[in-house]
Amino acid sequence: PRPSAGERLWSVQLPQLFHRLWHSTGLQTLFGVGGGDSHVLLSSSPEGTASSSSSFIHPDSRQRMVNDLVVCVTLLYYTIMIPFRLALTIPTGVYAIDYVFDVVNILDGYFHARRYALYRGGHMITEAPALWQLYLRERIWIDGLAMVPYDLLVLIVVAQGASASYVYLVWAVLRIPKLIKVAMLPSYYGQVERLMTTWKIHFVWFKFVELTMLILIIAHWVACGWYLLAMKENERRCRGQPERSSASGGLPCLFVGTWVEQQYDSLKLPVDGGDQWTRFIRAINFAIPTLTSETMGDMVGRNEKESFYAFLIMFCGLSINGAVIGSIVNLVSDANV
Repeated sequence: PRPSAGERLWSVQLPQLFHRLWHSTGLQTLFGVGGGDSHVLLSSSPEGTASSSSSFIHPDSRQRMVNDLVVCVTLLYYTIMIPFRLALTIPTGVYAIDYVFDVVNILDGYFHARRYALYRGGHMITEAPALWQLYLRERIWIDGLAMVPYDLLVLIVVAQGASASYVYLVWAVLRIPKLIKVAMLPSYYGQVERLMTTWKIHFVWFKFVELTMLILIIAHWVACGWYLLAMKENERRCRGQPERSSASGGLPCLFVGTWVEQQYDSLKLPVDGGDQWTRFIRAINFAIPTLTSETMGDMVGRNEKESFYAFLIMFCGLSINGAVIGSIVNLVSDANV
């Protein structure tokens, strides 16, 4: 039977479009394709005989490792910036960086569908139909959710004349589906570890950086949630009301009954509560000690939601603290060996 219009779009037209964009815009320079050991003629036969029909990127090549390093950086960027946008107001110009990483994300999906050879059952698979079927079965739903430009829906909100704060919130929420691809970060990170080995980077230093980054990313998420609680907890009671002072003095009503008020009372924040970056730094000061030492330091919750949130973070911090100690012990013992 003749393929349907949808099948022709996915199997023929879109790959051809990506191929033309790849070679006409110079994006192959970003991924470095075209030199070294990146292209290897392969076959899915057990003997691995060469195929003259097309070339593929070998799964063990350095170029594949570099490509996965670029995607790993992209996923780390999503992990940091998406919760950041939910909590704080980020200048719209920074979104241009988001779209650069979105292009990398789309190219990664294309490469997995059409250019990356795969090991399966002890054989190397390079035939385009077989690679496409594997992609549809294993990755299409993750890449599909992560590649769809949900951000364009914000234009509908803008057209309806919504306020700037609401537009920023919708814009940030529409980026959340891209986090689903973070679930594949360990597979990319494994390639990065292999690349660091080829670059002669000592594994102890690499593991130390890995552990530090993991703690900082978790603390970043915790701080974003802590900050968001303070911003949203009393928004309902302040909506439609003029700014009024708390019992402490000149704090805007938005922060009354939150940890921001407690920090203001203890002279850790200026009289007006400070700007969003000052408050976020204080939120980081809450997150790291709470996760790593099970103590809240000089910051406590002023309402039920903040107290419950702090309890959950301290409970999770028990596991993180144990993992940190165990990882450091392993690193020291391995270094001594």
